[in-house]
Amino acid sequence: MVLDVRSVMIAGVALHCDVKAMLDTKWLCIGTSRQCLTPGGSALPRQDPALVNKFAIDASTGVMTIAEEVDREQLLDINGRFEVMVEVRRDTDVDEWKANATALVYVNVLDINDNEPEFAKDSYTGSILENSPKSVPVTIDQGDIQVYDWDSLDNGTLAITLDGDDGVFSVQPESVVNEGTILLRVLDPTKLDYQLMQSISFQLVATEYKTPERYSGRTNVIVHLIDTNDKFPQWVDAPYYVELYENASISDHVIQLLATDADSGDYGIVYYYIVDTGIDRFVVKETTGLVSVDQPLDRETTDKYYLTVEARDYKGQGNRNSTQPGGGILDVNGQCARVREYRLTTVHRGGRL
Repeated sequence: MVLDVRSVMIAGVALHCDVKAMLDTKWLCIGTSRQCLTPGGSALPRQDPALVNKFAIDASTGVMTIAEEVDREQLLDINGRFEVMVEVRRDTDVDEWKANATALVYVNVLDINDNEPEFAKDSYTGSILENSPKSVPVTIDQGDIQVYDWDSLDNGTLAITLDGDDGVFSVQPESVVNEGTILLRVLDPTKLDYQLMQSISFQLVATEYKTPERYSGRTNVIVHLIDTNDKFPQWVDAPYYVELYENASISDHVIQLLATDADSGDYGIVYYYIVDTGIDRFVVKETTGLVSVDQPLDRETTDKYYLTVEARDYKGQGNRNSTQPGGGILDVNGQCARVREYRLTTVHRGGRL
C-alpha cells in the first residue's frame, strides 16, 4: 500500500488508510517488521521513536494519522519516504496472541515549495590581479561559494545571476538544482584597472525560475583588485635643454629631472640612471633625478652635449622610460661659471627595454 502526503503536513491529518483487517481486531500496532507501537502510545521493545512520533493508528477503526508535523526537507536521508509495518492482532487472552496479519505501508512525503534559495554565507570577499585575462577565476577568501534550495525538482531549480558588477564578471554554472558551487570568472578584463578602482562590490542572486513564486536569495560579494606593475614612468616637463659654461665645477647641479608612476607601493617608486650618451661627463642621483657635472667640460672638444636618462619604476627593477636632456657648452670669456636652463620642443624618446 502506498500513500502520498504533502510536506509540510500538520499533526492529526488522516492518511485515508484503513488497515482494519477482517479479523475481530482488538489491538493494532505500527512500526517496522521488528518493532511495534500500541495505539495507546506505549512502546513495545525495540520501538523506533521516529516512527512513534510521526504516525498514529486508531485501534478500533484502523485509520492511520499523522502525529506531528512532517517536513520533507528533514527526511532527505530516507528520500522523503517512510516504510511502515502495520500489524493487526486478535487475542482471546491478554497474555497470549492467537492470530495476526501485517501490511507494509509506504508513505511518500510530497514536496511543496516551502524553502527559499539560500547562500551558505551572507557575504563573500575575494581578490584578483588587475588586467587578468578573460575566464580567470576569482579567488574567494572563504573558500567555495555554496548555494542551496532543498525543495525537489522544479522547486529547487535555480538560475544564478549577478547584480551590480557592471559586466566585469560571469558565473559558472548559470543554473543549479538543490545545491551547487558557484565560480566567479573574469568577463571583461578592460575594466580591471587598479588605478580606476581598488574593489568591486555586487550581489550574487539565486532565483527559482520554474516556480510561480520565483523565490530568490542573495549574498554580497566584494572583489579586491591587486595592483600589478602595468604603468610606465612618465617624465614631467620633458623635453629638457640646458646650457653650461665650460668652467662648471665637478658636482655643479645641471638639472632636476622628475618622472612619476601611477602604480601603487614599490611599483610606483622611480629611480634614475644615465645610460649610453653622457655617462662619461655627468652623473644622476639615483633616487632623486638630480643631474650634476662629473668630469671637466671642454668647449673646444665639443660645444654640445646630450644625455640619455632612464626612469625605472619598482625601485629600478621594473618598467623603463627614457628622455634625452641636451644643451650647449658656452665659452667662458672671463665670466663666472653658471647654468642657463631652457624648455624647448624637442623629440622625447620613450619606451621599454
